[in-house]
Amino acid sequence: KIPALSDSLPMIRLANGKVIVLSKAGQNLSQAGLSAAVGQSSIALSAQGDDVPLEMLELVIPRGRQYQVSLPDGSMVSLNSGSTLRFPNRFTSTRNVYLRGEAYFEVKKDGRPFKVTCPAGDVNVLGTTFNVRAYNSERAYIALYTGKVRYENNGRKIELSPGEQIVKSGNEISVNQIYNKQTAAWKDGLIYFNDDSLCDVMDDIERIYDVKVVFQKNVRDITFTGECKRTE
Repeated sequence: KIPALSDSLPMIRLANGKVIVLSKAGQNLSQAGLSAAVGQSSIALSAQGDDVPLEMLELVIPRGRQYQVSLPDGSMVSLNSGSTLRFPNRFTSTRNVYLRGEAYFEVKKDGRPFKVTCPAGDVNVLGTTFNVRAYNSERAYIALYTGKVRYENNGRKIELSPGEQIVKSGNEISVNQIYNKQTAAWKDGLIYFNDDSLCDVMDDIERIYDVKVVFQKNVRDITFTGECKRTE
């Protein structure tokens, strides 16, 4: 379990704009066609039946928190601080979700395709484990651990094999080996930096601890390497 570093609680936003705060275990989300069992750092979502009207929902993870989420199809998604995931209250012949932020996916293989759309493009899978980091469209990282995924962006298609990652910076896209623990260290409660600028480091610090960082001197480009636990 990852300790909470903020009093903020996760929320589900319905298609009509109504917001439901997930504040207690076994919460009834009948308005959304779901039920949710909420723990300190986990959310288990289950569909209430195939006759429920299909509706897109948005799960909002606040800064200072991270959760492991079980989707209605049994797939597991670890969502990092300050991330949002849009998904249907029940999956049909396809499984499409929309991510803004960072998530580690463990997709349950059931024959149906699974697609993650993020600001930097689409990731198509059948059954696999991978990490997507895309808080915006300019910079993104997609790391594959098991299985196979296909990344699509502006007509370009790239297939990844286990141990490979895509790095997108602006319009430049490269594929290289996963050479450090940074891509998924966050889900184990670690903060890991590898020659990262202070500006990028502080972006993460803001999300992890729900604080506002102000630079009073021109030190944004100083780089840092190292790791520690979120709680230290």
